[in-house]
Amino acid sequence: MKANGRAPRVVLLPLDERPCNHRYPVLLGPVAGVEVRVPPASLMGRNKQPADGEALVEWLREAAETADGLVVAAETLAFGGLIPSRVVSTPTEQALARLRVLGELRRRRPGLPIFVQGVIMRTPAYDSDDEEPPYWAVYGRRLFLYSVVLDALERGEAAWEQVRGGGRTVSSPAFETELAGVPFGGLEARRAALEAEIPQEVREEWRWRRRRNHRVNQELVRLVADGVVDFLALTQDDSFPLGIHMQEQRRLAALVAETGAYRRVLIYPGADEVGLVLLARQMLRAAGLRPRVGLRFSSTEGPRVVPRYEDRPLLETIKAHLTALGGIWEQDFGRADIALFVNSPEGPQQEAARQDAAGGAGAGSGRNLAEFLEALADAVQSNPRRAVALADVAYANGADRALVEMLPAYVWPPDLAAYAGWNTAGNTLGSTLAHAAMRWVARRRLEGAAAEEAERAHLRYLALRLIEDWAYQAVVRQEMARGPVAAAGVSPYALGPHREALATQARARLEAVWHAWRARWQPELAVREASGGRDVGIRITGLDFPWDRLFEVQLGVEVD
Repeated sequence: MKANGRAPRVVLLPLDERPCNHRYPVLLGPVAGVEVRVPPASLMGRNKQPADGEALVEWLREAAETADGLVVAAETLAFGGLIPSRVVSTPTEQALARLRVLGELRRRRPGLPIFVQGVIMRTPAYDSDDEEPPYWAVYGRRLFLYSVVLDALERGEAAWEQVRGGGRTVSSPAFETELAGVPFGGLEARRAALEAEIPQEVREEWRWRRRRNHRVNQELVRLVADGVVDFLALTQDDSFPLGIHMQEQRRLAALVAETGAYRRVLIYPGADEVGLVLLARQMLRAAGLRPRVGLRFSSTEGPRVVPRYEDRPLLETIKAHLTALGGIWEQDFGRADIALFVNSPEGPQQEAARQDAAGGAGAGSGRNLAEFLEALADAVQSNPRRAVALADVAYANGADRALVEMLPAYVWPPDLAAYAGWNTAGNTLGSTLAHAAMRWVARRRLEGAAAEEAERAHLRYLALRLIEDWAYQAVVRQEMARGPVAAAGVSPYALGPHREALATQARARLEAVWHAWRARWQPELAVREASGGRDVGIRITGLDFPWDRLFEVQLGVEVD
C-alpha cells in the first residue's frame, strides 16, 4: 500500500451511517497506522432514509484519487444503505447503473486494490417493520416460515431432516415452534396454508425485491470476473440454514464457478463487520502478511452450534471470516500468530438479555470458563509476540457477563489484542479478527512514534468494544429497558422526546458499571507499577442513541 510519505489511506464507503459501519473503521485504521476516509455524515442516510446516491458517487470519484485502497459497500452505492436496500423501490436498472462507477475507477486507477461487499438479503422471523417493508409488521413471521418451506421443498427430504434434527445446535424459536414437528411429506400442505394466509401482492413484492437485489449481487460477481473488483465478500445477513436466501447463495456459488472467480469471491454469514474485515485485508495485502490463526473454544458443542441469525455451524463461520480476512487456520496452536479464543455457546445460542434466565453462561456442564480463562492467560503470558484475541459469542446481541466479570482475575485486559461481543456471531468474529490482525501488523511493522500512536489507538478501540459490548449491551441496555424507559412510558425502539434525558441516565449508569469493573484491575496494576508499568486511563466522553432507540449506541471513549 503506497503512501508517498504519509500514512496509508483507505477510502471506505460504509454499509450505512451507524457507528459500527461509519465510525468504527475510522477508529480501527490507526491501530495499524492507516488513515480511513469515509463520506461526511451529511451524505449518508438515516435508517430507512437512503443516502444521496449521486452525491456519494461524486464523493467516491474524488476520494479515490488519493486512495491507497478502496472498500465499497454495494448496498450503499446501489440503494443508499443496508436498510434502504430492503425498503426502497429503486428499479433494477438504476441500481445496476450506479455500480458502473467501479469500472470507471478501475480505468482511472488500474493498480488500486478495490474490495467490495454485497449483502444477501435477510428474512427476519418476526412481525416488525422497524427495518423492513410495512407488510413485515403483519406477515414477517409467516414470510420467514414460507421461505423455509420453499427451500426445503427445493432441496429435498434429507436437507429437511438434517435441520429438523439439529436439536441442541440450531437456534430459531420460530422454526422450533411452527415447523420442526412437520414431516417432509407435510410441507406441501404447509406451503399452501401459508400462501392462503399471505396475500399474493405481498408475496410478489417480496420476491421482486429479492430478485432485484440478487441481480445486483450477480453483477458484482461479473465485475470480479472482468477484473474491475479485486475481492468480493457476499455476506449473508441474518438467516437460517433453510430459506430462499440459501437458494440465492447456491445460484451465486454456481456463477462464481462459471466465471472461475473462486479465490476472489466468498459467500458467508455477516454484514456490519465486513467493512472492518476488508480494511484489515487491505492492510495485510499491502504488508505482504498472512496471519496463521489458532482456535480455542470454551465449550464442547460450540464449534457445531448454528448461532442465531446464521445458516451454518460456528466453526464454518469462523473459517469463512478467516478466509475473508486473508488469514489461515493454524491447527498447531503453538505456531499461531494470532490466538483466537472463542467463548462459544454450550447449546442453542440464547439472547444476551436472557442470560440470567439461562443460569449464566458458565453454569452448564458443557462449558468450563475457569479452564478457558486459564488457557487465555497462559497464551498471553507465554508468547508476548502472539496476538491473543477474545471473541465472545456465547450469546447474541451482547457479551457474556460471567466471562467479562471473571476476566481481570486471569489477564490484564489491555494485554488482549482484541475483544468483541456484539450482535451476531459473524459480527463479533469478523470485528475481533480484524482488530487482532491490525494489532499484529502494527507490532511487526511500526516503530518509534508511529508504534506509540498505534498503541494508543489500539487501547482506545479495545476499551470501546469492552464498554459497548459488555457494559452497555449486556448490562446497561437491559437495565434501561426495564427501568427508565419503561417508567417514561416509551418503547425501547422509539425513545422520542425522552432520548436526551435517557442518554444522560444511560451514561451515568455506564460509567458506574465501568468504574466498578476497572476496580478489579487493581491487584494486577500494583504488580505492574512495581515493575515500572503504568495504568491505562480510560474515559467515557459521550453517549447518544443515533437511531432513537436503545439498540444502537454511539459512545465517546478516550485513553489518557
